[in-house]
Amino acid sequence: LLIDSLGELTDATRVAARITARFEQPLAIDGRDVYLTPTVGIAVSQPVITEPAQYLKDASLALRRARRSEASFEVFDPVVHQRAVQRLQLESELRQGIGQEQLRVMYQPIVDLKSQRIVGLEALVRWAHPERGLVLPEDFIPAAEDTGLVILIDAWVLREACAQLAAWIARFPATRDLAVHVTLSARHLRQANVVEQVLQTLAETKLPAPRLKLE
Repeated sequence: LLIDSLGELTDATRVAARITARFEQPLAIDGRDVYLTPTVGIAVSQPVITEPAQYLKDASLALRRARRSEASFEVFDPVVHQRAVQRLQLESELRQGIGQEQLRVMYQPIVDLKSQRIVGLEALVRWAHPERGLVLPEDFIPAAEDTGLVILIDAWVLREACAQLAAWIARFPATRDLAVHVTLSARHLRQANVVEQVLQTLAETKLPAPRLKLE
């Protein structure tokens, strides 16, 4: 819909509200009541935009945002759009980074306060980005969870951590009682083969099962 001579943004949102209200009543099709739920994306005219295709693109982006938030309608927001563009760029770079083995595992010691001894190690993933430097999990794991890449990352961290601790135990007998703590995402835990994957990783890295703690 192209609406001319709007006074304020609320004029457009009122039109969207009227459209969605018309669908509150069911449609009778072949003797059955069918309910539809419309979603509207709104793009407001701007002096810097001269191409009609840009308005369609902006309205489509607002439409997708409305669907994700389960709202009746959304207004295109350039700031939100810029964040989305940055998020897509991050996802693309992360996918490339996994393929180029840019991920790193660092180990944080777990200390027993009573004995003051190191009793375990927490495996922490980092992304050694060639331009951004060392990227912390909170800056890329949410994107990985949204795209499903977190399953690949989890599996890689699990294997790296198990292999590293097994190597340390073989080289330094005093570390044989240590345990490595690895975090698996909720999305990973929902995978049907997660138990088999963990067992296979333990077998291939030759790490005794008691030496692995999953969180």
